[in-house]
Amino acid sequence: MKLLTENRDVLRIKNRVIEALSKLAREGVYESASSKIILGLDKIFRRILANNLSGKIILDIGCGSGVMYKYSHQYLRLLDKRFKLTPLYIFLDLSNDFLELVHIIYRGDPYVDIVQGYAEYLPFRKKSVDTVISAFMLRDVYDLAKTITNMLYTANNKILILDFYKPPNILVYIAELMYIYLVVPIIILLSHPYLIREYLYLGLTVITQNNLRNLVRIFSRFRGYDLCLNCWFGCSIFLLKIQRQ
Repeated sequence: MKLLTENRDVLRIKNRVIEALSKLAREGVYESASSKIILGLDKIFRRILANNLSGKIILDIGCGSGVMYKYSHQYLRLLDKRFKLTPLYIFLDLSNDFLELVHIIYRGDPYVDIVQGYAEYLPFRKKSVDTVISAFMLRDVYDLAKTITNMLYTANNKILILDFYKPPNILVYIAELMYIYLVVPIIILLSHPYLIREYLYLGLTVITQNNLRNLVRIFSRFRGYDLCLNCWFGCSIFLLKIQRQ
């Protein structure tokens, strides 16, 4: 009974987070405000992720406002112009608000396709995309194990996950919590004070995060893959690369 109650609490938090994200999308401030929260460092990490892309079909799970495409476009253009391949970048998100925003921003782009769906139920055939990417999204899925299974099923080459989870060091975790609940509210009050409630909801994802070790452990259960983990700031931010052998 206690476990069931805890699961309901986590589900309630995740629903609130999704509602908050949708409102930020409607306000058109998700990308700029989110970047301010981590002092613009997201740009560095997104470039690192984009530098690890491979293949011509990319699936962006939990694409949000489509910011990762900006860092991936140079790679896609290289495939098209130099290697005469036809690249495809698939935006996938649960939020209709985000997908409408993506449609407005990238309307007419020949490399783009847009799909609405859940990460837990990817509507794609086995090994139908070359690289599956997830940037600052995986912590918000409803069912982590099912999402990972679908990622592995869909990816023909590799999976790239950029995110922040509970770091293994308790002191780093405490510092992360202090930053989110003491510093972030000040940043938002100075830039978008009318959205302070939504960003406090996003802070709840830290409480419901899985441990990074647990994430790596889940992927390690599947044979035929090589795992590579890059960490920054005591593993509070990481890039996990899962490559088919």
